[in-house]
Amino acid sequence: MSRSLQEQLMSLGLATEEQLRDTRPKNKSGPKPGPKKKKARSGKPRRAARTQDSTAAAPRPHSPTRDTGKRRGQNEPSPEEKALRQQVHKMIADTHEPRGEEAQVPFHFVKGSRVKRIYVTEDQQRRLSANELAVAAMKGRHYVIPIETARKVRELIPPYFISMGEEQADIDLSDVDDEYSDFQVPDDLMW
Repeated sequence: MSRSLQEQLMSLGLATEEQLRDTRPKNKSGPKPGPKKKKARSGKPRRAARTQDSTAAAPRPHSPTRDTGKRRGQNEPSPEEKALRQQVHKMIADTHEPRGEEAQVPFHFVKGSRVKRIYVTEDQQRRLSANELAVAAMKGRHYVIPIETARKVRELIPPYFISMGEEQADIDLSDVDDEYSDFQVPDDLMW
């Protein structure tokens, strides 16, 4: 087992002395043969060197991420819309009820197709269930606001997200088959 790999290959007849001599380094002080290290690529494709003639003659391809001046105006809201949004944001910021550290009770509401959860105090949860408060979304956060403020915001900007209990009150329950009317729901059951 102490024999080198080269000696083992020669004894098996898989290599000759000429082949072994060719693989040995000629100069001891020179670099040793071995695997070459590849330069790490940054993920961007390499660009071919351009001459001045090729850049002047060839048109630049249109980048879909760049907006032209025509499209830029379509994406930005008008000054009236900006002022209206600022007014709504100021109303929400001025009238929201702070939840603080004592907010330990989860309150669930529907936003789009998802059910969201915020933590509120017991009093706020009772008032949200009684439709005295509403939940408004502003800049990625949810705020508990009085229902009067929520109605004003709805009048100013109808598509603005506000979760109010009125939306669920519009459902007509008279058509629902009342199979469980004989069963009593315990008073201490929390929904």
